Amino acid sequence: CIRNTRVPKAKSSDINVHTNLALAEKAGFKSRTFTGLCLLANVMTLLLSISSTSAFSSKFTKLERYGCRFSKPVMAMFDEICLDIQYSLHVHESKLTIFFQVIQETDGAAIKDGYMVLSIPASH
Repeated sequence: CIRNTRVPKAKSSDINVHTNLALAEKAGFKSRTFTGLCLLANVMTLLLSISSTSAFSSKFTKLERYGCRFSKPVMAMFDEICLDIQYSLHVHESKLTIFFQVIQETDGAAIKDGYMVLSIPASH
Protein backbone atom coordinates (compact mmCIF):
# COMPACT_ATOMS: atom_id res chain seq x y z
CA CYS A 1 0.00 0.00 0.00
CA ILE A 2 1.31 3.43 -0.92
CA ARG A 3 0.06 6.27 1.25
CA ASN A 4 -0.39 9.77 -0.14
CA THR A 5 0.91 11.72 2.85
CA ARG A 6 -0.15 15.08 1.37
CA VAL A 7 -3.85 14.19 1.71
CA PRO A 8 -4.09 11.63 4.54
CA LYS A 9 -7.90 11.53 4.79
CA ALA A 10 -8.74 11.59 1.07
CA LYS A 11 -10.32 8.55 -0.58
CA SER A 12 -7.22 8.32 -2.74
CA SER A 13 -4.82 8.35 0.22
CA ASP A 14 -4.41 4.57 0.05
CA ILE A 15 -3.09 3.51 -3.32
CA ASN A 16 -2.82 -0.26 -3.65
CA VAL A 17 -3.35 -3.14 -6.08
CA HIS A 18 -6.83 -3.76 -4.65
CA THR A 19 -8.22 -0.36 -5.61
CA ASN A 20 -5.94 1.11 -8.26
CA LEU A 21 -5.95 -0.52 -11.70
CA ALA A 22 -2.88 1.35 -12.97
CA LEU A 23 -0.81 0.30 -9.96
CA ALA A 24 -2.06 -3.30 -10.26
CA GLU A 25 -1.04 -3.42 -13.92
CA LYS A 26 2.31 -1.84 -13.11
CA ALA A 27 2.82 -4.60 -10.52
CA GLY A 28 2.19 -7.20 -13.24
CA PHE A 29 -1.43 -8.14 -12.48
CA LYS A 30 -4.15 -8.45 -15.15
CA SER A 31 -6.52 -6.36 -13.05
CA ARG A 32 -7.11 -5.19 -9.50
CA THR A 33 -6.92 -7.98 -6.93
CA PHE A 34 -9.47 -9.13 -4.39
CA THR A 35 -8.04 -8.81 -0.87
CA GLY A 36 -7.07 -12.14 0.67
CA LEU A 37 -8.76 -11.48 4.00
CA CYS A 38 -12.00 -10.51 2.27
CA LEU A 39 -11.86 -13.73 0.26
CA LEU A 40 -11.13 -15.76 3.40
CA ALA A 41 -14.02 -14.13 5.28
CA ASN A 42 -16.46 -14.93 2.47
CA VAL A 43 -15.25 -18.53 2.19
CA MET A 44 -15.37 -19.09 5.96
CA THR A 45 -18.90 -17.67 6.15
CA LEU A 46 -20.05 -20.00 3.39
CA LEU A 47 -18.36 -23.06 4.93
CA LEU A 48 -19.77 -22.30 8.39
CA SER A 49 -23.28 -22.05 6.95
CA ILE A 50 -22.84 -25.32 5.04
CA SER A 51 -21.45 -27.14 8.07
CA SER A 52 -24.21 -25.87 10.38
CA THR A 53 -26.87 -27.51 8.20
CA SER A 54 -25.38 -30.95 8.70
CA ALA A 55 -27.16 -32.93 11.43
CA PHE A 56 -23.97 -34.02 13.21
CA SER A 57 -22.14 -30.72 12.95
CA SER A 58 -24.85 -28.24 13.99
CA LYS A 59 -23.61 -28.44 17.61
CA PHE A 60 -20.09 -27.23 16.67
CA THR A 61 -20.55 -23.47 16.92
CA LYS A 62 -17.37 -22.21 18.61
CA LEU A 63 -14.57 -21.30 16.20
CA GLU A 64 -11.32 -22.18 17.96
CA ARG A 65 -8.77 -21.44 15.26
CA TYR A 66 -8.32 -21.14 11.53
CA GLY A 67 -5.52 -20.78 9.06
CA CYS A 68 -4.62 -20.92 5.40
CA ARG A 69 -1.96 -20.15 2.86
CA PHE A 70 -2.72 -17.46 0.29
CA SER A 71 -1.14 -18.90 -2.84
CA LYS A 72 -2.32 -16.67 -5.73
CA PRO A 73 -4.19 -13.40 -5.97
CA VAL A 74 -7.78 -13.46 -7.18
CA MET A 75 -8.28 -11.04 -10.03
CA ALA A 76 -11.17 -8.62 -9.49
CA MET A 77 -12.48 -8.27 -13.02
CA PHE A 78 -15.64 -6.33 -13.78
CA ASP A 79 -17.61 -9.54 -14.33
CA GLU A 80 -18.33 -12.41 -11.96
CA ILE A 81 -15.51 -14.03 -10.01
CA CYS A 82 -15.94 -17.79 -10.30
CA LEU A 83 -14.37 -19.77 -7.48
CA ASP A 84 -14.45 -23.46 -6.69
CA ILE A 85 -14.34 -24.24 -2.97
CA GLN A 86 -13.26 -27.79 -2.19
CA TYR A 87 -13.76 -28.89 1.40
CA SER A 88 -14.05 -31.88 3.69
CA LEU A 89 -15.39 -32.23 7.23
CA HIS A 90 -13.66 -34.37 9.88
CA VAL A 91 -14.77 -35.02 13.46
CA HIS A 92 -12.17 -36.06 16.02
CA GLU A 93 -12.22 -35.78 19.84
CA SER A 94 -15.25 -33.48 20.07
CA LYS A 95 -13.90 -31.12 17.43
CA LEU A 96 -14.99 -30.52 13.86
CA THR A 97 -12.23 -29.60 11.41
CA ILE A 98 -13.09 -28.24 7.99
CA PHE A 99 -10.24 -28.48 5.50
CA PHE A 100 -10.58 -26.38 2.35
CA GLN A 101 -8.95 -24.85 -0.67
CA VAL A 102 -10.20 -22.18 -3.06
CA ILE A 103 -9.52 -22.38 -6.77
CA GLN A 104 -10.12 -19.62 -9.29
CA GLU A 105 -11.20 -21.05 -12.61
CA THR A 106 -8.76 -18.92 -14.61
CA ASP A 107 -5.70 -18.71 -12.33
CA GLY A 108 -5.59 -21.80 -10.13
CA ALA A 109 -5.48 -22.15 -6.34
CA ALA A 110 -5.99 -18.88 -4.45
CA ILE A 111 -6.10 -20.43 -0.97
CA LYS A 112 -4.32 -23.66 -0.06
CA ASP A 113 -4.14 -25.64 3.18
CA GLY A 114 -7.16 -23.87 4.67
CA TYR A 115 -8.67 -25.18 7.88
CA MET A 116 -11.13 -24.20 10.58
CA VAL A 117 -11.41 -25.99 13.93
CA LEU A 118 -14.81 -25.81 15.62
CA SER A 119 -15.82 -27.12 19.01
CA ILE A 120 -18.94 -27.44 21.12
CA PRO A 121 -19.34 -24.45 23.44
CA ALA A 122 -19.22 -25.19 27.16
CA SER A 123 -22.62 -25.35 28.88
CA HIS A 124 -23.30 -22.75 31.53
